[in-house]
Amino acid sequence: MLEQERLRISQDIHDDLGARVTQISLLSAMAQKDSAFSEKARTEFEKISSMSQELISALYETVWTVNPENDNLDAMVNYLARLGWSHGDEEIFSREQLVEWFDFAHVSRSPARWDPEKLKWLNGEYLRRRPAAEIAQHLRDERPAVMAEVDRRMDAGAMLATALGELDTYRMVETYLHEMAQPVAVDAALRAQHLGGKGREVLAKVSPVLADVEWNAPAISAALKSVVQKEGLKMPEVMMPLRVAVTGREKTKAIDGIVAAFRREEILDRIGRAIGG
Repeated sequence: MLEQERLRISQDIHDDLGARVTQISLLSAMAQKDSAFSEKARTEFEKISSMSQELISALYETVWTVNPENDNLDAMVNYLARLGWSHGDEEIFSREQLVEWFDFAHVSRSPARWDPEKLKWLNGEYLRRRPAAEIAQHLRDERPAVMAEVDRRMDAGAMLATALGELDTYRMVETYLHEMAQPVAVDAALRAQHLGGKGREVLAKVSPVLADVEWNAPAISAALKSVVQKEGLKMPEVMMPLRVAVTGREKTKAIDGIVAAFRREEILDRIGRAIGG
């Protein structure tokens, strides 16, 4: 709650003060071009415009600093170093490499430009270098209430491994796990398309197979393929009803990995609810 309140306050300051400063910047930029003012006045307006733009940038950085998503120190060190210095084409380097490589000859003479998208990308690169189990433990330490519900329904590390390539911040990781742990709510159109009579019949065939299979992704994948072969179906005719029943989504990563990341009893419960309509 404290982090949320800090972020809310900083964003309110940014939105209110930022809008006013932006207006000053625009008005002063317009005044620069007004020939009714003297040359000296237009020069002063130019200074006001430039200072206003710097203040807007500083406000953004303040909001960024208190945002709990941006808590990867290694990524931040890497970004700040690369902001004004380079070592060839290297974009990602450890602190040890920074100490070894740094020299003043390659410090940039050009003004640095704050690029939040690049920082987010770099944060994601560092995040993905951590084992999924470590990331899950970090969230347990920081968000114990959320993770207690997640852990009750799934192996959080295994679930993260199914989607880590698409997640750039701890907040995105937390959101993904939290959403996957929620009871499935299927859109009416998806239900009609994949969980109609035929889809529920398929799930009724899948459920007993999953009840007895060894609980890992390769074994689950083999079991699902056995249903496809035994029933004379195509893979999507099995995978799509299962995907929608388990996640409520039409598109996910490989469903066998997602199923394996859930507890067996959770999967059987979700399938049972889908069959029951």
